[in-house]
Parts: sequence; structure tokens; C-alpha cells
Amino acid sequence: MPDKSKELIFRLVRPKDKPAVCALAKADHEESFFSYTNFSEKKFNALFDKAVESPHYCFGAVAESRGALQGFAYATLGEYFIGDEARIVSVHVLFVKASIRDSLAGGKIAKGSNDACHLWR
Repeated sequence: MPDKSKELIFRLVRPKDKPAVCALAKADHEESFFSYTNFSEKKFNALFDKAVESPHYCFGAVAESRGALQGFAYATLGEYFIGDEARIVSVHVLFVKASIRDSLAGGKIAKGSNDACHLWR
């Protein structure tokens, strides 16, 4: 019987995930082109809350393994800016912890998060 504790799970964010996702978002920010700016916990909280409260328009998902969050994704649903009846998904971030990014698990998280964004739209 496979060990379920080692499985990789993709799921929508839950309110209790906020501190762990915030830590991942800070790590993402520190590695980003925009690291010269201050990380805004106020903006993070607002976007996280939108993902929890409005999952039809804001997609927040996590990758979990052995009870720990290993990555996250955030996307929004909008409309094509100069056309009618055409919706688009804007993926704002797809982040995998640096410690596993180069591993098979890191690749699975990146692919799984991307696949989840496609299913969500």
C-alpha cells in the first residue's frame, strides 16, 4: 500500500494556509525582479482573501506534501481587453520552494500548478 503521507496534493487555498502562503510569497518576492521593492503584507492579505472569498474570479492554490506547503499559484479571471465574450486567465505567480525546485517533485509541482490553472478557467 502506498504511503499517503508522501503524496503531492494540489488544492485551493484555505484561510488557515495564510501564514504559510505568505512565507512562500515573501520567498518568491525576494527572488523576483521586484525584490528592490518592499513586500506588502497588506496587498498579500487582500489578494489571499479574494482567492478564498471569490474562487470563481481569483485562483489561489497550493501544492502540499507531507503536510507542508511546497508551492503556490495565484491567477485571476478577466476579459480580453478589446473584445466581448472572451475571458482570459492571467497567471500572476507560480512558485515552488527553492529547496525542491530542481527535483522531480519540483517539476511535478510546477506542472501540477499549471494544469490546475487550466482546469480552473
